[in-house]
Amino acid sequence: MLVRLILFSLIFIFVSNAQEAKEPIVQAQVSAKSFYMGQSFTYTILVDGSNKVKPPYLNKVPGFAVKKLEERALSSANKTGYVLRYDMIPLESGKLTIPSFPVEVNGKAFETEEIAINAQKPEAHPGLKLSILVSQNEVYVGEPFLMTFIWESEIPLFTLKAVDVKLPLLQESAFRSILPFNASAGGSKGTIGLPVSNIRMICSHEIFQKDQKRAEILKFQKVVIPRYSGEFELNPATLLCSFIPPENTKTKNQKNRNWRPSYPSYFNNDFFEQTGDVVYKRYVATSNKVSIKVKDLPIDGKPDDFYGVVGKCEVNTKVSSVVVEAGAPLHVDINISSFDFPATLKLPDLSKLSTFNRNFSIPKSKSSGEYEGSTKKFTQTLRALRTDVTAIPPVRVPYFDPKTGTYNVAQSKEIPITVKPAGKVTAFDAELSSETNLKNRLLNSPHGIRHNSLETQKMSQSSMSLPTKVLCALLIPLVLFIGFLVLTSNHRQKIHNYNAFKAKKAKSNFYSSSTSDISLLEKATRKYFADKLNLTADAHTTEDLYKQINLPKEAKEKIKEIYEAFNHHRFNEEKPQADIAHLKSKVEEVIQDVEGELKNV
Repeated sequence: MLVRLILFSLIFIFVSNAQEAKEPIVQAQVSAKSFYMGQSFTYTILVDGSNKVKPPYLNKVPGFAVKKLEERALSSANKTGYVLRYDMIPLESGKLTIPSFPVEVNGKAFETEEIAINAQKPEAHPGLKLSILVSQNEVYVGEPFLMTFIWESEIPLFTLKAVDVKLPLLQESAFRSILPFNASAGGSKGTIGLPVSNIRMICSHEIFQKDQKRAEILKFQKVVIPRYSGEFELNPATLLCSFIPPENTKTKNQKNRNWRPSYPSYFNNDFFEQTGDVVYKRYVATSNKVSIKVKDLPIDGKPDDFYGVVGKCEVNTKVSSVVVEAGAPLHVDINISSFDFPATLKLPDLSKLSTFNRNFSIPKSKSSGEYEGSTKKFTQTLRALRTDVTAIPPVRVPYFDPKTGTYNVAQSKEIPITVKPAGKVTAFDAELSSETNLKNRLLNSPHGIRHNSLETQKMSQSSMSLPTKVLCALLIPLVLFIGFLVLTSNHRQKIHNYNAFKAKKAKSNFYSSSTSDISLLEKATRKYFADKLNLTADAHTTEDLYKQINLPKEAKEKIKEIYEAFNHHRFNEEKPQADIAHLKSKVEEVIQDVEGELKNV
């Protein structure tokens, strides 16, 4: 027995050493070897055999713009690895080389292999124009400004097979960006989803006449906030598109003047996919450069409670009631107005202000705010700690005014209130006889504020026998707990796994939605797929659906027909529209197919 144990140990050590001695493998790869100048592609470095990796520095690669997409260690029962993915864009045309990079694995240096690619230069088109406008070229750190993207096209948009837009301002780490409070909502008429720097932007869509030519314009805006100071010379935005000339689609049964290609759903077709003998032309458009100077905020005069608001504003408050019981919730509306970019506003932390925290209990959760026109309204819940609290103090919003270069404070008016004793006998009203009476002050409790009822019938002695009491003491909590689990199952799933909760409710939400016209049907259909497959409602495509779930060919054809009808309605209103009843039945058939496939997964 001992001999066997020793032999087994020796074999185990030998195998372990053999595995440890195996050299890791480092490989670099790209999806293809031919691209267009301005077209992004993915460069991947794979490490097989170890997840102890020090990534290479790929900030500057000659001839390419580079951005890291993913860095992840891989591990399974008997295998380890590491993956690095980068987004690369050729900035020059011709034969380019992605150089080798040093990758440190287990403390040892490895080199990736060089990769040669061919970058073709697309044609420029006089009917394509790209513009980037900024409301200011000189700002302070934290001062919002508006960036406007404008694409004018004399090429009909429905003839474009694919579009790829790169906007360096949205990828620059020195800036963050958010949507304006009045940004266009997707899914409605007059909007188009556009892929911009690896995200989807909802653009407004207009048709107009320019020099007696029909032209279309796509536009979206972002509020940009500088993170730190400096002078920034940003590269121009680029637009690369694939165009199907009418003469290249002419067939025996198709006259040129009647040619109408299918409109690509949100410009998301495979950029280099060739369909039959169709030849695609590819065009490029480049915007103007953008220069921005960002200055530091001054130190002198900065209020102690300044929390980053740059721009003049006003603040006023309203309360739900001026008469309240001690400990009862009091809802205060805090309205911040006269600010140019309300989407950037946040509620000041009242719990850190002595004027509030010494008189009120303030919950940790804060309102994210809602809009009433250009005013942003926050709702804050307060609970008075004592009956001698007589007012809600002014709410201060300190701000830096970039026009005057000075700090100021927007402040609401004090609101007088009356705090009454609680209606029931509670611990708040208790008085204890001692040399010093306890001060009646409410404390934060994780269980909330509860009254202590002293009604005589509740204080009377129970007539239950001891065995009955024991049985009730054992069974009642169990029954209540089971009931609690059943009643809160949906709520718990919503909190802990929101995606699963949305997927569970997707079908019922679709059938409860209004689908009386094609716009509402599109909105409900897109929301169903978004909730079911964890996609973006206004920006997913048919290709996204096919990738998420393995559907039979018949179901894919139905989906294609449905989404083509939606796009046809949105962009070709002069033509007869689809039969809404027939289209709805198609959607319901697809939903049944999806539900059936997901049950088998």
